[in-house]
Amino acid sequence: MVVSTAAFRLSRNFILVPTVPSIAFVVPVAIKGDVLRDNFLSSPGLAGFRDHEVLVQENFPSASLAFNDAIRRSGNDLIAFIHQDVILPANWPAQLSRAIGHLDQIDPNWGVLGCWGVTEDANYYGHIHSNGLGTLGRAFEQPVPVQTLDETVLILRKSSGLRFDDKLPHFHLHGSDICLEAARQGRRSYAISAFCTHNNFPYTILPREFYECYSYVKLKWVAHLPIQTSCIRITRFDFPMRWRRLQEVYLRHIRRKESFGARAQNVNALLKEVGGAMIEGPAGRSL
Repeated sequence: MVVSTAAFRLSRNFILVPTVPSIAFVVPVAIKGDVLRDNFLSSPGLAGFRDHEVLVQENFPSASLAFNDAIRRSGNDLIAFIHQDVILPANWPAQLSRAIGHLDQIDPNWGVLGCWGVTEDANYYGHIHSNGLGTLGRAFEQPVPVQTLDETVLILRKSSGLRFDDKLPHFHLHGSDICLEAARQGRRSYAISAFCTHNNFPYTILPREFYECYSYVKLKWVAHLPIQTSCIRITRFDFPMRWRRLQEVYLRHIRRKESFGARAQNVNALLKEVGGAMIEGPAGRSL
């Protein structure tokens, strides 16, 4: 049974601290395997929730279809949509609870939360370690309103009525789309200070499917352009997109480089490596 996210408990020193809420984690995968087992399912942070469920969504053609199916099946109100190669540290539940407790006081109608987001004028907020890009952002006190959130971690409440767009194809820009939908319903989206590690291998060359999602989001939200996402700015005349595609041609055919690196195989070593980064990292940049 889900309790109010505004609930608090008394510590032994009689200090009010947020109660760690019950939560559902939704993880889309092509097939269950080592990546899921060695990364998300090995997260120290999972032990910090008094109650949680994990819904592994296999072989869905798009993130939106996988996520909406999970929302229907979830027994929890609070739901986190997360990549299978994300690792949550032991203090992640407390960081999440602190952020929600703050929002319950200033904006109980919040829409979507995430660990990395960007404002319309391209200011990035969050705190995350990317295996390819290093540590991005730094710890901060209060959730920050943003235009869109990166898809690495997205959090919403089932009771909000927010749902992903079933027509949005593939597995790109659904974070931007759900934030724009929340805004349309009068709900703000926030980047929260909840450090996590993304054991990914970010590509310098985006796949064809990404640009199909770009076109869909642009057409759907044309009245709201420009849209700043975590990796590209969507504009009326597509100048940032065209410049990026020119860079990709150079990288593919001249530099012969398509990625920043490979996923770390030794997860324990990776966590030790990023331990100090949980305090502070460089200024924000696009993922």
